[in-house]
Amino acid sequence: MCYDRAKWHDAHDAIVKSSIAVPKYCIAGPAGQQLTKDHLDDFELGDLPPAFDHPNRPGEKIYLRKDTLTYDFELNDDIYCYLQFFIKCKRVFKTAGMGDTISGTGFIYHVPK
Repeated sequence: MCYDRAKWHDAHDAIVKSSIAVPKYCIAGPAGQQLTKDHLDDFELGDLPPAFDHPNRPGEKIYLRKDTLTYDFELNDDIYCYLQFFIKCKRVFKTAGMGDTISGTGFIYHVPK
């Protein structure tokens, strides 16, 4: 999620909230079923790279840490970005609407100035 800092407040909460919207697509069962520790086996993180290339600064890398899945960087003087790694569902029971939910949740919680 990248945004113009002159027009939008910080997007950290928006990107994190959009990532936690996904689990409802991983749990099959009655509507309103609550996630519990019994559902932990339904998710996996997958392999992450040790670093990723900065999109606007050739040769510069952004290194991953074990304590977060959310990374931020300045794209240029005006644009700031957050990158969020998502957990994956091992058994998805529904995919229709998942992308819209992720995008919509981020949009709902990202506050304009």
